[in-house]
Amino acid sequence: MIFRRRITGLFTAKKLVRVLALLLCILITERSSAQSMSSYFATRGVSSLADASHPANLFLKGSYNVTNDYVDVFITSQDNILEGKVYTELRLIRGIGIFSFRDIIVRRDTDPWARPFDALKLQANIILVFLQSTMGEEKFNEMLAVLKELYGEDITEWSGKTWALAVLNADYNKYSLE
Repeated sequence: MIFRRRITGLFTAKKLVRVLALLLCILITERSSAQSMSSYFATRGVSSLADASHPANLFLKGSYNVTNDYVDVFITSQDNILEGKVYTELRLIRGIGIFSFRDIIVRRDTDPWARPFDALKLQANIILVFLQSTMGEEKFNEMLAVLKELYGEDITEWSGKTWALAVLNADYNKYSLE
């Protein structure tokens, strides 16, 4: 009887819904082949990463290489102030489920003024302040609590790289379902 109570306690309705959602996401991800990932990077993934890594630069061109474990992305952009070319090489470590990408590694970046994704953190912080002022403190804190439960951490503490990962995962999942 004690064993049965422990098992029953482990599977509350909320936990069961989360497990089912995770399984559904894994199935969706398994259906999306390397071909769809290649299509994603060919159509919008590379340019989205260019905008996220250096939003003030002009995206000139990019390329990518999709493997089973990671995606390498090569970006050439132009610094809008100094007008020099900036070369950025990123490696996206692949994940599972709704988190198709679990890490971004900056392998090379030649921008002398800004590290990749630093400006994205600044933009995200501005949006959070705007949301807080328009939503009110109570609703804003409720939203933060829901997002903390979803991601397991406080999004106000995220780096620009973490914001880029969240947006990239959401965009790729949307693309996979289109």
